[in-house]
Amino acid sequence: MFQILLILGLITLIYLIAREPKSNFVEKSTEMVKCQNCDINLPLSEAIQNGDNWLCSNKCQT
Repeated sequence: MFQILLILGLITLIYLIAREPKSNFVEKSTEMVKCQNCDINLPLSEAIQNGDNWLCSNKCQT
């Protein structure tokens, strides 16, 4: 009886581990741009657009 419970427990554990959602690195990746003034790479969400160029800060605009 103990062996049956052990096997059922292992099967349940394997099932729970297998059905966990896998992390998708594509969704978590961030597009990077290069500052046209100082050549620093930074995430697009933090960059400042100046025409067709990207800048890292207000200091690089001057």
